[in-house]
Amino acid sequence: MKLVLLIAHTPEGDVQHRYVAKKLADTFPEELQAIVIATGVAKPKLQKLKAWWKRYTLPQIASRIGVKISRTLTKHDEQRRAAFRSVLFPDGDDGLMPRRDLIVRVPSHNGAECLALLDWIKPDVVAVYGTLIIGRKVIAASPRILNIHTGLSPYYRGSDTIFWPLHNGEPDYVGVTVHRLEAGVDSGPILATARPAIEPDDIEDTLFAKCVKLGADLLCEQIVREYAGTSSPETQDLSLGMEYRSVDRTLASERRTAKAIEGGLLRRTTGR
Repeated sequence: MKLVLLIAHTPEGDVQHRYVAKKLADTFPEELQAIVIATGVAKPKLQKLKAWWKRYTLPQIASRIGVKISRTLTKHDEQRRAAFRSVLFPDGDDGLMPRRDLIVRVPSHNGAECLALLDWIKPDVVAVYGTLIIGRKVIAASPRILNIHTGLSPYYRGSDTIFWPLHNGEPDYVGVTVHRLEAGVDSGPILATARPAIEPDDIEDTLFAKCVKLGADLLCEQIVREYAGTSSPETQDLSLGMEYRSVDRTLASERRTAKAIEGGLLRRTTGR
């Protein structure tokens, strides 16, 4: 079996990306042919502003700017990474992707370089985690393409799908999904799902990391089953759930969720 991993959108990925890459590299040391990291395509600021203006309303733009400023002031990203490391790499993380010999960096997973690499390797299975939207050409070029979605599909799809169950008072819907990748957002046939064990002192970030850990295990299992032709895909009923966008997450929704957790949402869930 030839396996390729499409992952991340920074040169070394973040903590969660490195965990998934390490899991696949350890589980499939001979089968893994490439770890393809998309580093992003630099766009002029004016082009970014025009894209925002076309995509969002003025209140939504103001909200996104407000969230960004708040996260900078509170060192949100640093705290988030520390929480991830505590769950995923309790013994330490060197900050680098594994298997340096297999790393290929491309501007975009949907670009000509990545498509040419897939055509050259001709993988039997392509695994995806933490990328931007994968386009139709890459999907069509891959006989079997699987994705980890850190959310419980079909109920929570899109962005921040660990946050929204907590916001909505539904911690039982915190989970992870491995599915076949299709052109829609987290909409492909489901291969496996799992829910993490919730502890009273959990926060969104530790729950997210727990879901990444479960998702990596499920992904390895489903890669084997997909290649062997023994998987049992289930078509999603998208009417059962909701697709969230990053712009939906506002400072007000974050405060509401934090207040619910501080008020004992997860303690009530665990009965402790």
